[in-house]
Amino acid sequence: MLTEVLKEREAQLELKRLKEQASVGKDKEWLERARQEYEEAIRIDQAKAADRIIAAGENQQFLKAQ
Repeated sequence: MLTEVLKEREAQLELKRLKEQASVGKDKEWLERARQEYEEAIRIDQAKAADRIIAAGENQQFLKAQ
């Protein structure tokens, strides 16, 4: 009975070790993907802000012309 419990525990530890080995590098991959998405969102926001600034400038020129 005790040997069966020990074997089961060893199997659990081995499974845990294998899972940890399989996930090595996954965190870095996820962080890189998140960083890329964040940077892309910043670029999109900057482009939208530039468009708003240009539109506001054009509107200001239109109002001055009147």
